Amino acid sequence: MTSPRPSRLWTLPRSAACVLAVVGCALGATGCGLLTRDSAQGERITTTPGPTDLVASAASDGEGWETGFSPPSGYGKSLATASGPVMVLCIKAADSSRIVDETILAALDPQDGSLRWSLTVSPTIESRECTTSRESAPQHKSASASDTVGSPGPVVVSPDGRYISLQLSSNESSTIAGTRAGVLVLDAATGEMVRTLQTTGLVLGQVLTDSDLVVQTAQDYVPAGSGTLTVAPLDEPEAEPSTLRTDQWLVGSASDAVLLSPDCLPRGSAATFTSTTITEMSAGGETLATIPAVYRVLEAGRVERYTDPAAANDAAAAASSPNPAWAATNREVLDIETGDVLAASNADQPLVPASNTKLLTITALLSVFNGTETFDTTVVSPAPGQLVLVGGGDPLLASAASGGHPKRASLEELAAKTAEKLKSQGLSKVTLGYDASLFQESWATTWLSGYRDQVTPISALWADEGRDAKQVRSTDPAGDAARIFATQLAAQGITVEGSPATAKGSGEEIAKVSSPGVHALAAAAMETSNNSYTEVLGMQLARKLGQPTTFAGTAAAVQQELTRLGLWHEGAVLYDGSGLTRENHVTASMLAGVVRYVMTTPRASVVQEGFPVAGVSGSLTNRFDDEISTAGRGIVRAKTGTLSLVSTLAGTTVTADGREVAFAFMTNGSTDGWAAQVWSDRGASLITGCGC
Repeated sequence: MTSPRPSRLWTLPRSAACVLAVVGCALGATGCGLLTRDSAQGERITTTPGPTDLVASAASDGEGWETGFSPPSGYGKSLATASGPVMVLCIKAADSSRIVDETILAALDPQDGSLRWSLTVSPTIESRECTTSRESAPQHKSASASDTVGSPGPVVVSPDGRYISLQLSSNESSTIAGTRAGVLVLDAATGEMVRTLQTTGLVLGQVLTDSDLVVQTAQDYVPAGSGTLTVAPLDEPEAEPSTLRTDQWLVGSASDAVLLSPDCLPRGSAATFTSTTITEMSAGGETLATIPAVYRVLEAGRVERYTDPAAANDAAAAASSPNPAWAATNREVLDIETGDVLAASNADQPLVPASNTKLLTITALLSVFNGTETFDTTVVSPAPGQLVLVGGGDPLLASAASGGHPKRASLEELAAKTAEKLKSQGLSKVTLGYDASLFQESWATTWLSGYRDQVTPISALWADEGRDAKQVRSTDPAGDAARIFATQLAAQGITVEGSPATAKGSGEEIAKVSSPGVHALAAAAMETSNNSYTEVLGMQLARKLGQPTTFAGTAAAVQQELTRLGLWHEGAVLYDGSGLTRENHVTASMLAGVVRYVMTTPRASVVQEGFPVAGVSGSLTNRFDDEISTAGRGIVRAKTGTLSLVSTLAGTTVTADGREVAFAFMTNGSTDGWAAQVWSDRGASLITGCGC
C-alpha cells in the first residue's frame, strides 16, 4: 500500500482554528433567550442562557492563547467553527447518581479566549462521553485544527463553520420503532436556534452541509432495508423536511453534498480500513460523483484514499480473509450430552466476560438455594410507638402493590398490614427508623462512577430498584424506601413523627412481606440482564455460604460454589457478580462448561430459560440478521455480554443433525464492537447449520 493522500481538502480559516478540532461523540446547544420546541410526542427541547463564569483564566504566550474552564461538573470538548472555538460541556445533576441531564455550550472569542455567549440545552446530547465524570474540562490553546473528526456524530459542524448540530438524547423505549429523538441546529456565531428536527427510529448518523441538516435513521442497527435520509433545509427553518431511502451508510458531508458508503467506515484517526467507493450525492438525491479506493472519511467532505489501485486491490483481497474480530475470538463448543469438545480456540485464555458474569453468579446461586426460599421485608417495634423498617434483601420489592408475575412484595402492602396491627394496639402516632445493615457494601471499587446510571447502590432495602417515577436512580435507596413507607403509613391513618433515620432492627415483629422465590428472582435477573438484581442475589449467595456480604464476598462465594461443581478454571478471577467491572476474567471453556451444566441440571433450568432467543427476544432481538447468521434465528439461545472493546456470547443451539451443543465466544480488544457481535452471531449460526 502506498502512502495515502488526502483529497477534497478543506480547512477552517486561521481565525477559526483556535482550538483543537474535536471529537466524535460531541455535543451542542442554542439561542440566547429562552427557546423551546415541542415534539409530537410531547418531548421538549429547551435552550436558556448559560453560565457567564465558565472562563476561569486566559493567558497569551505570543503564539496564541490558553483558557481554563471551571464547569459545574462534567466533561468538556471543543469545536472549531468559523466564528471561533465553542466548548461543549456535559453537566451532571447535583445528585451524583444521575446521568448527565444537560449540555452547556460556551463560545469563545478567537482573539483572546474570552466568553462570547453560552447556552444551556436540555435534554442533553446523545453521547457516550457524557458520563458523570468528575474530570475538569481540558485547557485549550490556539493551534491549527489538526485533529480530524468523523462527520456523522452526535455533534457536528457544517463545512463552512456556520452551524452546529446536536443530536439530543432519545426517549426510553423497548423498541427501535418507538425511539424518538430530537436534533437541534444552532448558529455558531450567535448561539441562536436555526431549526429542530424530530426523528423516529434509530439514529445512525447526522451531518451538515452548508445549507441542510441530514439525519439517517433506520429500524435496525444497519441501514439495509430501512435506511432513511431526512433532509431539513437550514435557510427555510419552517419548511417540511424531505426524505430519501438508502441502504448505504451516511459517512460524511461536503459543502453541497452528503457522502455515502456501502461500509460503515472508521472516523477521524481510526485505523486504516479496507477501501470502499464513496458516493457523493446532493440533498435532492442526485449522484454527483463517485470516489474509489477510499479508506477513511474526515470532516467537511475530505477523504483519504489509496493512490495505487493495485494496493487498493491487495487491501480488498486481504479483507476476504477471516475478520480480525473473529480471529481474535476465543471460543469453545461442547456436546451437551457427552461433554465432548467439538471445537475450540484459545478456550483457556481468561478474558473479560462482561454480563456473562451473571451466568456464573446465578448458576452458583441456584446450586446453593433450592429455589423456593424467600426474603422478608419486616417492620419491628423496639418499644411502643417506635417502628423500624428492616430490609431483607428483596431485589424486586416494589413501592406499590400491582399484578403481574411473579407477584412482588410491596411497601404499600406492608404499610397496610402495619397500620392494621398498630390500630389494634390503639396506636396512631409512631417514629420510624430503617435498617439496611444486612449488606456491608453498596458500591464496588472496580466500578466507574459513570455506571451510576447502570446500577443502583446495592442495598438490602429499596423500592422499585431505588428508582423514582422518572427512572432516576437514588443515592440513598434505603432512606428513600423508608420515606415512601412513612407516606404510605400516613395514608393508612398512622402519623409518622419526624423524619425516618437509621436504627437497629430489633424488637417485636409487627408485619412482614415476602419476596417471590429465589427461582423467580433469578429469572428476573437473567431475563433483563439486570445488574442491580444480580448484585443483590450475589450478596444473598455470599450470606448463605458464610462469606461477607461485600462484592469480594460475592466473588468468593461464586468461586467457592463453582469450584465445588468442577466448573471453576485456573486463572479466572471475579470482582463483582454482574460483570460491570473490567477486572473480571474467565475463560471461554469455563462459560461453555457452565452452559452445559445449566442445560443438564434441572434446578438450574431457570438460567437457560432466561437466555434470549436469536432474532426474537431480549438482547438478541435485533441480531442474527445477515445472510450468514439468519440460520440461527429462533434456534440459538444465549446470554450476551457487552462493554467497550468487549463482546461475549454464551448459550446453546441445535445442529442440523439434531445435536444439542453449548458454546461460548469471547472477544476482547476489538475496536469494532459491532463486527465482534456479528462474528459471534455468525459463529453460532454456522454451528446451527452444520452436521457435527
